[in-house]
Amino acid sequence: MAISLYMVAKWFMLPTGVWKLSISPNPSTRTIYSIYSVVIQSLYIMYNASMLIRLIQMWGKYPMAELYVFLTLTILILEINYKIMIYLKNGIPQMFATVIEREESVLNSEDGEMKKIYLSRVKYYKFATFCQCFCSGFGISWFVIINIYTKYYMQVKVDHFMYELWFPFDKEKHDTFVAGYNVVMAFYGFLFNCASQTPLQTLMVFSAAQLEILQLKLSRSFEETVSSEEAKLEHVKKLIREHQFLIQFVTNLNEAIKYTILLEFAVESVHGAGALLQLISTKKAIEIPYALMYLSLLVINMSALAWSANEVTTQSENVTVGVYGSNWTAQSAPLKKLLLMVLMRAQKPLSIDVGPFRPMNNEAALMTAKGSYTYAQFMIHSRSISK
Repeated sequence: MAISLYMVAKWFMLPTGVWKLSISPNPSTRTIYSIYSVVIQSLYIMYNASMLIRLIQMWGKYPMAELYVFLTLTILILEINYKIMIYLKNGIPQMFATVIEREESVLNSEDGEMKKIYLSRVKYYKFATFCQCFCSGFGISWFVIINIYTKYYMQVKVDHFMYELWFPFDKEKHDTFVAGYNVVMAFYGFLFNCASQTPLQTLMVFSAAQLEILQLKLSRSFEETVSSEEAKLEHVKKLIREHQFLIQFVTNLNEAIKYTILLEFAVESVHGAGALLQLISTKKAIEIPYALMYLSLLVINMSALAWSANEVTTQSENVTVGVYGSNWTAQSAPLKKLLLMVLMRAQKPLSIDVGPFRPMNNEAALMTAKGSYTYAQFMIHSRSISK
């Protein structure tokens, strides 16, 4: 795989209609893709609506402990749809133009140390997105296998095949269609889930990488032989403009996604509790891998999100280290004033926030894990009382 911080996200954004940069110079191809985008996203919203209607029909007819797992799955699909709509509304796909442009500049550079920094970020990005996509893909594949096995070998009614969905017709009479629809939507569920997760990783890891590269440039500001004071001033001003650009980029990113992060933070505890409950209450050995992978996916998603967001804050603070690492004490007063401006801007760390409340970081991920365990314990206790 090529060195890239955006290709994995692009692979999932394209089939889900989220990729908004040009895919072809041919106008007809672009038009067809635009139509496809509207159709596939509308179908996924209709799928979510079908789950919600069925959940309302089931409400009050089944014990809450039994409904809980289906409720968390419905919320998960609703969350994915919400995130995709927010991405499109707030221009997240368009931000990839900056990633592509800056990445090309780094990779075409002859600076080996700069490339090394970028490559280390790419390695982390590939590892994080592989774990996310593998757990999602394996979990959904195993879920499909379990249900196909159960349906064709154990003769379970279609009403209980895979997802609980509402249809405006008799599901038993259209058994093949319902089964095929479930399988197709499970596949698109995998694509949409990855399309909602990987863009966040791309943009946050890219931001951290660019901030780290800026530190390197600042620390080497006065290593090279510069012919004049004017050239030094122009070089530092260029780095200041780069710092300002990155501050604006991260600020825009945070404004675009902070409420999706809030949603993720709020419902992840519910998802985690549902996954724990499902794993604990599973009676069939064949269902354990799915329950385990679903729980692993939730843990990996939250951990990767928190770590990447935390790195943006850390690298923005470390810009001061880059300044102090340069030979700033031997420079003229005007140069020192410019470097002081960089230090002052770096005093306010950049962050990816949980809505209007707090920065998203490793501590927030631990709070979510504790919440999941608490909710799961409550549901287990409720189930034991009802029995």
